[in-house]
Amino acid sequence: MRDKVSLKWACILITLIKNIKYILGLALSILLLACSPSEQQKTWQLGQNVSQQAHISKSIRYILTTPTNAPVELWQLGRSAQGKFAWRFPNNIATGYTLTDLATPQSYAVMANGPYIIVWSTRTGKSLAFWKLPFNIREIKTSQTNQLSLIRTEYGEVKMINLRTGQIDFSIPTAKTDPATHISLAENSHYFAVGTQSGRVHLWNMKSKTLLHTLKLGKKVSFLKFSSHGNKILTSTYTGLSQIWYTRSGKLISTLKANGDLYKIRQVPAPVTAARFSTTDRLLATGSPGGIVRVWTVKSGYIHRHWQIPSPSFWARKHPTVLDLAFTSKAKSIITVTSENKAALWRLN
Repeated sequence: MRDKVSLKWACILITLIKNIKYILGLALSILLLACSPSEQQKTWQLGQNVSQQAHISKSIRYILTTPTNAPVELWQLGRSAQGKFAWRFPNNIATGYTLTDLATPQSYAVMANGPYIIVWSTRTGKSLAFWKLPFNIREIKTSQTNQLSLIRTEYGEVKMINLRTGQIDFSIPTAKTDPATHISLAENSHYFAVGTQSGRVHLWNMKSKTLLHTLKLGKKVSFLKFSSHGNKILTSTYTGLSQIWYTRSGKLISTLKANGDLYKIRQVPAPVTAARFSTTDRLLATGSPGGIVRVWTVKSGYIHRHWQIPSPSFWARKHPTVLDLAFTSKAKSIITVTSENKAALWRLN
């Protein structure tokens, strides 16, 4: 009898050992959900397709989504999300991965695919311009103060394009042996930044078209984001190293630290896929794969809040990727948009 009981417990123990990773992962997920310091106040469903890009307007009234194999959609947030416009490329243009950006202060949005750019009015929904450039586009950032766009080409070159004329306004010098991997344009259009394969970040004055500083990160640059006034910039590498710098002086403010971060990987935060500074520049919010949202104190680099956006269903292990996020006016809440085409409002205090 004792042998049978011992055998039974041995089988149970073996089963537990085989499934220990799943059990620990489930327990950790439950613990993190229970300890989440942020409360979800409201959600909006932005269509049914999975999105590859999303952009929240500066006023937080609009969200531009780029669903897979579906028209680009502009949504207006209220009690519910109202689809305002849906845009696509003409049928005679073979398109692949569509790039987008939103400039609501100037009342336009841009779509780019291959060498083509379409500029759309966010007021009327009509096309304002259609251009074919002499190169394929890999990344596009639009100005919030004028109709200029910063573009990274398929060969890692960087150009400033006038969207009114379709002409190249300025070509940024880049080494052929060190192609650009990421670009960023300040909201006030005073500065722009170019990150490269070798881990350099070139900070430029947009008005004078002069190089201010070159930051040396040492690893391939994966993400850049200016603060709302352009006087600070977040840099992030593919290894997860994220730092905040003064734009004008090039001096380091802080390195984002993983201390107390329950979602860290190998002692460093996960790669950044979205970021936004608060209007006072006191806080920085970042989003990552796995639905992870972190709010950092800019001066110290320490985590102020962090949580994980739930997966679409209880049985779905994969959490959505954070595509964009933004603080509300007094930084009491944050709006997030994920790859599941869902927007949510989270209370911080």
